[in-house]
Amino acid sequence: MHILVTRPAEDAAALTRTLEAAGHRVTLAPMMIIRPEPVTTINLEGCQALVFTSANGVRAFAAISADRALPVIAVGDATARTARAAGFTQIDTAAGEVHSLAALIIDTRDPAKGPLFHAAGHIVAGDLGGLLQPHGFTLRRQVLYRAEAVTALPAPAIKALDHDQPDIALFYSPRTARIFMDLVDTAGRLNRLQNITAGALSEAVTKALESGSWPLQSPLWHRIVTAAEPAEVALLGALDLLTSKGDFDT
Repeated sequence: MHILVTRPAEDAAALTRTLEAAGHRVTLAPMMIIRPEPVTTINLEGCQALVFTSANGVRAFAAISADRALPVIAVGDATARTARAAGFTQIDTAAGEVHSLAALIIDTRDPAKGPLFHAAGHIVAGDLGGLLQPHGFTLRRQVLYRAEAVTALPAPAIKALDHDQPDIALFYSPRTARIFMDLVDTAGRLNRLQNITAGALSEAVTKALESGSWPLQSPLWHRIVTAAEPAEVALLGALDLLTSKGDFDT
């Protein structure tokens, strides 16, 4: 299979290894560039735990702070793996989206034990603080990185669409899906999607791939496959891209 990966470069590295180990060809076309904020200090005073809603949050935190003593609450498996690789040892993992993360915090933490530190990007998916506030929790959010949208369809994506038709394109967030669709439209290549299967990490991603005032009649895609749960292994499994679940451990 020829797979088009739209994740930021930092996130795409492990995914590329997994796909290539399973015998697939990968074309990288990141829709966002991750840039660290000019932050030199992090205030963890009184915090009972760290909350990471992305692997980029883990990497940004780890680049600034050497503290690995606080327990971690990760939004999903990929974020948890990144935290483990960064040296954290106490990690609780939610089911991959903000509501499951809030539920995990509410079920396992005591708001009286102090605030939660959230290592965030400048754009966040969902209102974690709003979900936690009625239960007495304080979320100390600090922006540590920016995920900036690319302004033109990357050359590898254009080459793939024009000459080396991908079988599958992977999308992990509604924002990434919207950026991709807008850039493909601007590049005049919406008709090139009709033979490609889109892999969507969640229903919200699927909606982003389907929405918009496109000049072509739907369906734009050959088909859209949505993961049964917002986890990478579930998405790759739904698309039959793994020879075994063990491939995901590479």
